[in-house]
Amino acid sequence: NTYDVVIGNPPYGNFTVNDPIDNQNKLVHDYFLLDSIRLLKPGGILPFVTSAGTLDKRGEKIRRQIYASSDLVSAFRLPSSGFEKEADTSVVTDLLFFRKRLDIVASPADAWLKTSAVDCESK
Repeated sequence: NTYDVVIGNPPYGNFTVNDPIDNQNKLVHDYFLLDSIRLLKPGGILPFVTSAGTLDKRGEKIRRQIYASSDLVSAFRLPSSGFEKEADTSVVTDLLFFRKRLDIVASPADAWLKTSAVDCESK
C-alpha cells in the first residue's frame, strides 16, 4: 500500500518462487504480479508485461487472487513475433493493466477470470 504506480516486467521462465505471504510456490511471473499489486495504494495502477500464460491458465486460482483486490482495466495481446527482433525471443506476450480497488467490494466485471478454447483457424 505504498505506490500509486508499479510497472512490472518480470523474468519469463517455467520456475517457481516461494511467496512468503502465503508460503506457496508460484510461477515467477505470477509471484511478481501478485507482489506488485500488494505494493499499490488503493486506486493505484499496475501496467504489467507477462506471458499469455497468466490469463490463459486453465485454473482460476491466480486470477482469483488478483481479483480479490484488483480489477483488470485493459489487456493487449502481442503476437509471438513481437519481440523477435529486439530480444531474440518468440513468446506470446500480454500487456495487462490492473487497478487496485479503493475498497474490497468486487466489481461485477469478472468475466476475465474464466478461460475457454477459441478456434482461430475457422475464422
